[in-house]
Amino acid sequence: MNKVCFLFVFAAFILVGILALNVIAHPPFPDYVEHHVSIVLSPNYIDATVRFTFHQKEALAVRRRIDENHDKTLTTDEYEAFLGRIANQHEWLTLQVNDEPLNMVVLYDPAFDEFGNDQVNQTMFVCEFSFFSQTPPIDNVNTLRIDDSFMPQTPAVCVLSATAISGAPLRDATASGAMSGPLPLRIASPDVGSASRVFTLALTKDHFAGEKP
Repeated sequence: MNKVCFLFVFAAFILVGILALNVIAHPPFPDYVEHHVSIVLSPNYIDATVRFTFHQKEALAVRRRIDENHDKTLTTDEYEAFLGRIANQHEWLTLQVNDEPLNMVVLYDPAFDEFGNDQVNQTMFVCEFSFFSQTPPIDNVNTLRIDDSFMPQTPAVCVLSATAISGAPLRDATASGAMSGPLPLRIASPDVGSASRVFTLALTKDHFAGEKP
């Protein structure tokens, strides 16, 4: 390889690296809050874990809300107080089986990741909430509706993933065929209403099969 060719390859390698870093530095939905709802079905309980990821502008906004004393530095007490209020006032997450609401209870304390930055700025912020409900009586034909109304005026990218301990495949009630991983990405913004934050699964007794202690 001659010197000119080597320099060309080296320059191309550097360019690819710069582009990759640019993609990492700029998330695909910087003005949206990512909502990921994970559902686990078992004979006794229905578990729901909700993870929110805030980027750039929305990360700055949520960090400002956490900073109660306005000193621009976030403390563990401030994180826990802010997240505790969200967890304890969790009407923003509703689950219904056959249109009957489930009584969701906090399962674990909220978790968060400030990515090593305790300042009020645009650094990404992630928080996670865990809830559960007792499994209600299940008939042969059922639906589970999951409605996520957290921060309804903020644009959201919403994804649902769901599994059954029994191993029975789950199906989106609005589509044909079994689920394979998370449902297709849905984007909700204030000007299109809340429909994109609602997921409905088709359920049968097979999804709750197993021994009840």
